[in-house]
Order: sequence, then structure tokens, then C-alpha cells
Amino acid sequence: MYGRGWSQSGANSTYYAPLMGGCALLGTATEANTQFQAAFGGTVRKLGCNVLSNARASTTTVRLRIDGADATNQSISITAGATGFFESAAADDTFTDGQKLNVSSTTGTGLSPVIKFGGFWAEVETTTDQWNAFAVGSVAAGIWMGKNTTRYCCVAGRIATSFGTTEADQQTKIRAAGTIYDPHVTVTANTAANNCSAWVRINGANEIEVSITAGTTGLFVRTDLQHRVEVDDLLNWAFAVPTEAGSGAMTVLRAGMSILQDDARYGVAAQSSYGVQWSEASGTTRYSPMFGAPGLFATESDVQVALPHAARLSRLRCQVTSFSGAALTLKTHVDGADGAQSISVTGNGWFEDVANADEVAAGGKVAVAIYAAGTSACWIYNVGLRVGNDPATPAGSMGLGMVVVT
Repeated sequence: MYGRGWSQSGANSTYYAPLMGGCALLGTATEANTQFQAAFGGTVRKLGCNVLSNARASTTTVRLRIDGADATNQSISITAGATGFFESAAADDTFTDGQKLNVSSTTGTGLSPVIKFGGFWAEVETTTDQWNAFAVGSVAAGIWMGKNTTRYCCVAGRIATSFGTTEADQQTKIRAAGTIYDPHVTVTANTAANNCSAWVRINGANEIEVSITAGTTGLFVRTDLQHRVEVDDLLNWAFAVPTEAGSGAMTVLRAGMSILQDDARYGVAAQSSYGVQWSEASGTTRYSPMFGAPGLFATESDVQVALPHAARLSRLRCQVTSFSGAALTLKTHVDGADGAQSISVTGNGWFEDVANADEVAAGGKVAVAIYAAGTSACWIYNVGLRVGNDPATPAGSMGLGMVVVT
């Protein structure tokens, strides 16, 4: 599981973050806006985080949260001024079907100094052995939609500052078949006089509806209906506010679902949805998170994840629109060096490395590197790959949970 971080200041302040999905730049004091509801129970271990900078004069504590309470064991103490990658060595914590997961960060004394997190992650082993979670989060206070409006949203990564009007840009290409369980959305404002709908869409068709009660906010979950997804299926959300009198509208902050995958070897189908605009000169190198919403960073350590479990990375892919100029090359990056996978982007459409894979040891730091052979411009969507358990690990053992973010 993975969620991008924030900058935090203030004395004895507590902010909350998704363990999967994006979060606001400065975190949030409203825990309900960061929680993911798990369809299946399991175990969490090796809670980790990346601290990019730290001017705090006292210890900051990161904790796993389950149903709005501190987990018994999983926590990290970050001493004054400490930076880098941290991982909990404490005993495992367990959660059950329907419980909500997220992360908290609590500062010590001192007002102004800031600590900046690059992200959070954990290893999750579920009772089904094949669980994968898809969740997205907004960058701030959610996305407002007026009446008579339908908008599209990715199932992994970050909700943009506005939902997409072009569905193809928001679709995730499935790389491990399975069954969708418990789709859910968090609504933070709602003045619609009629019920609104959140639809799980597969290949451009409505399949599972989550009904949002008129004028009501909070978490809405659909638990009585499941649906298959197959390899190469295109998966996304659609949100609809009905036609009505007045100025009815709703604001959606987060959306998520669980997928029970057929093959336990592929416990995670990582995806970095939500597009970024590329416009760079020849010779430029930028780095993007391997898990979650892509971004273009000059400093690789800002986007790296330290894998809590040995894993096999394969099927590096992306979707590109509005392409012009010279070719781009996307490569897996492992511990600061080019990995085995590479895709050359020469136009619009989907691009994928179907031949190569990276075997990454536990603790390996991963990202995606983007190289410009010449001046080029485009929109890059849906950077993703398939993450499998270490081949030496018996099938049925869950390596990673989900990975999504900012």
C-alpha cells in the first residue's frame, strides 16, 4: 500500500493520510477523508515512510490507524532532524473485513519547523492471499460537480483538480484478472435534491452503481454486488449529478474498491493514474512515482518507494495523448539505476514492455525515469506496472498491498 505525503508543522499536531491514494499538500485533520474500507481482513507489517526534510526539534511519530484508533504495534519514531527511509520492525497488526485503514503523523513540541514526507507504505498479507486495493485521493478539498453533470475519474492515483470529461484519459488497463468487491466513495458536500450515482465502469459500460443519497455526505459503500475484470479490461469511475431545479451539486473526495485477484503471484497491479503534462528539452531526465499519480520531479528520492517485500516488476506501461516532437523513453529505476524495463513513446496511445521484468529485493528503492531524446510535448497518463510476489515465495503469500497516490 502506498500514499503520497505532505509537509507538516505545528506543535503536537496530528494529521492524517491515506495508506493508499493521494492527500492534501498539508495533510488533513479530518480522518474520515483519508480512510480506505477493506473488503477482506488481513495483517499489516513493515509500515514505512520517506522523510524528505525535517527541521523539527523533537520526535515525530507515524502510526497505522485502524477504524479511527492507533493500531497496537505498527508505528515509526522519527527523531529530531532525521531524514531518509524508515520502517517499523514492530509486531504485525491485524484488521478484519470492513475495517478502515489509514496513517497518522503526530509532531512533538515546537511550532514552525516543518517535516516533509514523500510517502507512506506497508506490507499487507490478507486472509484471501490475493487481495488488491485500488483507491484514489484528491489533492485538496475534493472535486465539486454541478447538476446535470457526468465526470470520469481514475481508479488508481489521484483525483485531479477537476474530473475528466474524456473517459479514455481516466481508464486503467487491468494486468491481473479478478473480481471487484465493495466499491465506495467519500462525499464531503452534497446539495443535490435527488440521489447521485458513482458508477464503476468497465470498458466504457456502467457495471456497479454506488448510490449517493440526496443531500447526504459521508462514506457510501456497495457490498451486495461484485463484478469480474479481465486482463486488458479498461476500468474507471463515473460520477453523475442528475438534472434538477436549483443549484444542486456534490463534492467527491475519495473513491476506492478492492479486487480479489485470480493469481496470488500478482498481489498488486500498480497504477499511477491522472495525467501530467510533459514539455521538456533534449537531454532532460525526470522521475515519476512508480505507484500512484505521476508527477515530474528532478530529484529521484522525492518519489522513491522502499519495497517492504521482494517483488517482481513487469509490464511497465503508459498512455500518451497530444504527442509531438522527439521520442520519450520511460524506464524502471531500481536503487538509482536503470532497470530492465523500457518503453519508447513515439506517438499517441498505449505503450508497454511485455518482454522484460525487474527482480527487486526487499528494501529496494523504485521509481520511473523519463528521458527526453529531443524536445517533445505530450500528456502522460496511467503510468503503471504489474507487481508480483518474489518468485521464491510460494503462491498464496501476499507481498504488497496496494500502491497509489498523490
